[in-house]
Amino acid sequence: MKISAKHIALKTLKWLGITVVVVLLLLFLLPILFPGKVESEVKKLANKSLASKLEFSNTKLSFFTHFPSLTVSINNVSLMGSKPFENDTLVRARQVALGINLKRLIFDNTVKIDELYVDDAVINVQVNKQGQANYNVYISPKDTPKKPTDPEEGTAIQFDRIDFSDCHITYNDRSANMLVDARGFNYLGRGGFSKDVFDLETDANIDAIDFYYNGVPYLERKEVHADLITRVNTNALSFILQKNEMSINELPLEFTGFFTILRDGYNIGINAASRNTTLKDIFSVAPPQYLTWMEKTRIEGDADLRFTFKGRYNAAKNQQPDLGMVFKVNNGVLAYNNTPASMEKLRVDVNATLPSLDVNRMVLDVKAFDFNIGKNGYFKALLNTKGLETMAVKADVKAALNLAELDATLGLPDLDMKGMLRTDIVANGTFNAKKRLFPKTKGSIDLKGGWLKTSYYPNPIQRITLVANITDTDGTFGGLKMALTPASFEFEGNPVYVSATAENLDDVLYTSRIKGELNVGRIYKVFKRKGLNVTGYVKADLSLNGRQSYATTGQYSKLDNRGTLLLKDIKTRSDLFPKAFYINEGLFRFQNEKMWFERFTAHYGKSDFALNGYLRNTINYFISGKGTLHGEFGLKSKLINVDEFMALQPADADKPAGSKADAAKASVKKDHPKASGVVAVPRNLDVWLKADANEVAYNGLLLKNLTGGAGISGGQMYLKGAKFDIIGCKVGIDARYKNESTVAANFDARFTAKDFNVKRAYNELPMFREMATAADKAEGIISMDYTIKGDLDANMAPIYESLHGGGTITLRDIKVKGLKMFGAISEKTGQGSINNPSFKDIVVHSTINNNVIDIKPFTFKVSLFRPTIKGTTSFNGLLDLRVRLGLPPAGLIGIPITVTGTHSQPKIKVFSKTGKAIKEAVYDTKTNKVISEEKVTKEPVKKDKKEIFK
Repeated sequence: MKISAKHIALKTLKWLGITVVVVLLLLFLLPILFPGKVESEVKKLANKSLASKLEFSNTKLSFFTHFPSLTVSINNVSLMGSKPFENDTLVRARQVALGINLKRLIFDNTVKIDELYVDDAVINVQVNKQGQANYNVYISPKDTPKKPTDPEEGTAIQFDRIDFSDCHITYNDRSANMLVDARGFNYLGRGGFSKDVFDLETDANIDAIDFYYNGVPYLERKEVHADLITRVNTNALSFILQKNEMSINELPLEFTGFFTILRDGYNIGINAASRNTTLKDIFSVAPPQYLTWMEKTRIEGDADLRFTFKGRYNAAKNQQPDLGMVFKVNNGVLAYNNTPASMEKLRVDVNATLPSLDVNRMVLDVKAFDFNIGKNGYFKALLNTKGLETMAVKADVKAALNLAELDATLGLPDLDMKGMLRTDIVANGTFNAKKRLFPKTKGSIDLKGGWLKTSYYPNPIQRITLVANITDTDGTFGGLKMALTPASFEFEGNPVYVSATAENLDDVLYTSRIKGELNVGRIYKVFKRKGLNVTGYVKADLSLNGRQSYATTGQYSKLDNRGTLLLKDIKTRSDLFPKAFYINEGLFRFQNEKMWFERFTAHYGKSDFALNGYLRNTINYFISGKGTLHGEFGLKSKLINVDEFMALQPADADKPAGSKADAAKASVKKDHPKASGVVAVPRNLDVWLKADANEVAYNGLLLKNLTGGAGISGGQMYLKGAKFDIIGCKVGIDARYKNESTVAANFDARFTAKDFNVKRAYNELPMFREMATAADKAEGIISMDYTIKGDLDANMAPIYESLHGGGTITLRDIKVKGLKMFGAISEKTGQGSINNPSFKDIVVHSTINNNVIDIKPFTFKVSLFRPTIKGTTSFNGLLDLRVRLGLPPAGLIGIPITVTGTHSQPKIKVFSKTGKAIKEAVYDTKTNKVISEEKVTKEPVKKDKKEIFK
């Protein structure tokens, strides 16, 4: 029986339709049939496998999110980092989807995750200076103890596909000073992830990547494409690069080598090369601002570029890999915008190595850097250096360049220049500043007819002349000779002329002539730098002649320094202080060893200063960058705000960052987020000031009419015979202050204050309030003469456990009312007159040691009684006092009383001589830390029945 083709076709279509319907039905039914199973297994897996906090809004099971895979999508995911980054986010993603193995789900009723999809995520990988990373969040099954009740099989992760889409990944490794920032990261990886050894096929595209090392940008906003095959060994955690082709913009790169993750770091052996490429491809990885320049420039030449990165990394053992680079160019040509004077025969041969990433072992070998330009222009350079602190140098640089031709050839953006530059420098030897070594050198630089203009300012710097010579015949600082004969230019009709010679850097013999005026703000605009605004005016007419040792040995008659220097609206900074100093006007006159401040006004934040006087040793200080400046000044000010000088106070918004001091302060601020820091004292000053300040603000106090002597010497600040007004009285002070770091300082001081209001002192002076807690219940006039020393904390407040000192407080005319101690004694003895005593011309002697105040015996008269008080108290309110209540007549017979407890809850024992000794605090002066101190324990206040009823 024959079956017609039509019948077969209809039957086939029927079964095909049924199959499609069944498949579609399964696509809708499976997520409905298994949602609880899948979601519960995923949550169980997350809790079991992650060591850090995971949060998400909801989950969804579907075939259609990543068709045809069945995926459980976790939306709005946030995963925190591992210790010590548990408070920082490691991953934040719009969606993370896990692909489920359909066969295992249907037939084995188990959840096997074999695909990972990450969409629209921010991944922040951090490694601190100790090498601790935030990505150690996965708990390996072997690290999780198995319970007897655990099933043999459960949810498993065995990825066969990993897919990242539109992600932003940051890798910030502070231990290696490395930063990678990849935006628009798209990655597809396929392979047998469940196998011990498998080949990972990778297709990656990055829209823009930045790479920084030691704060220097090596790549910025570069596009990356990669096609990689990597052999992965999961047992050894190693990766072998087999086929690895990448392109950064137009530059092709091939990678070979391996990368192995170790328990304490990693082992790496990577070779990256771009062989037989072109100079134009190399330029394609230049910063984005040069892309327009490239489009207009003829770039030719062959190039080779190779990198190596090999060795072990272990932060604990201070092991770092070796980094190497080779760069070669042959037959290079650069010609901007069809200029007739092109740069030709460009030849570059550079080999650089950085063993163990240690800059002090760096080797730079420039075997060739040559080119010709125009008719007769040329540049030839050879350079070989080894090391940094101790640097072996061999150099030979010769050039004859028409700067106008060089400018036209390179098409330098925003810059026009002219002039004839000739240079001939040969150097061979060792440079080491500490050992006073300098390479044997013979060199000259000659620039004539110079002219420079930028697009940032309409007027050029013109008539530039620079004739410089340098020689060193014996390879030491002592044999170095330098001469500028001359350096001069003209700007906006104002000529500037410098002629100078210097020789023997061990004891500099100098001659110089400086004359001219310059608008610093305007000339700065010629070299505009984004984010900074510079103003100022300088006018100089100086003749400086002498030898460095003449000033340091007091041979001032041999110096011939004279002339004037005028500064206006100049901003200057010091690493010691967070804000800038603004010199409103400074007229300086040089007279041999002295630099006179004849007219000087400046301000710092809200503080203002007017100085007149002199500095000595200025020439030596400016030449050597070290030594001590000596001087005497008169200082006048309307306001000195000490708080603004504290080291950790916020800096000016326009302060450029990046110095070592800034980095150190940032690290300290992270450890002391609420600290203002202490005031740092310069260590290179020996200056005495006769001060007169209307107001001085410090830690909420306002001192008025400060006068007296102030000095800075040896990194310490002194006050001598100083006086100021506060709380309505005149206070005298002699003091010394020294900062130990940005968050610690020590001081000693003697305060004298005569006839001031005790109530006002208690309310307005925190330290007085701590020393005399009983003053809260006192009114009247007292005087004091007290010497004290100790440490200051990170907010420049006294650390009471560190204090030592002693002195007297004279109770001129005091009335005490409501002090619990006297009230309790009155109640216990039945003598109501003792409750609110008065004191007149009573001198109280006391000493302070490690938080304990020792009060020497003093006697006063209350009605017919003559009480005598002695004992100890503490800054945190503890009491251990002995009271002898002298009975009439004349107090010859007395009742012994002990007072213990606290100021707020005193305990009174009549006819007792046994108190409770207060232990001194144990304080470590090296670390400025309190080791131990006696704590105040608050006891519940007992109430009588009437009080309870009320």
